[in-house]
Amino acid sequence: MIRSILAFLLLLAPAPPAAAVEPTALPEFSVQTAAGAWVQSADLVPEASPGRPGLEPWILVYARPGGAGWGALLAALEPLGDPGSRVAVIAGSTSPEELARELAGREKLGGLRWSVDPGDTARDALPGSAVPVTFGLRGDVIEWDLAGLAGGAAEYRALLQSWLAR
Repeated sequence: MIRSILAFLLLLAPAPPAAAVEPTALPEFSVQTAAGAWVQSADLVPEASPGRPGLEPWILVYARPGGAGWGALLAALEPLGDPGSRVAVIAGSTSPEELARELAGREKLGGLRWSVDPGDTARDALPGSAVPVTFGLRGDVIEWDLAGLAGGAAEYRALLQSWLAR
């Protein structure tokens, strides 16, 4: 009898949160490029590559320099920093000059598309509240998100590479 009650209660329990989310449009917000120019969130969406039909997957990362996981995040992103990268990183609560200091000596990160969010308005507009947070997108549609770094830098990098290879 007790087992039957426990089984019934387990059926009623909410499911654990999943990384996949209801497809959501990338919200509108403004950020500064690493060079200091203001751009809209729609400008972060990469253009389609020749020979690739449809909308290519891309990654949007929001993190704060010096914050939780910053060093591990940079280490995980270094191999993804090829020119024309489909990885965009928004550094919150910082300026283009501070970001330049943070990235000094990390040439492999130069191929990523960097921007800053000095007033955290992008963080407020994006879904969820975690920092760092990573979003998997196709075009301007968010298909999944991940709070923090999944299992450390190596597993996180593998997740990103898997998404980008689709």
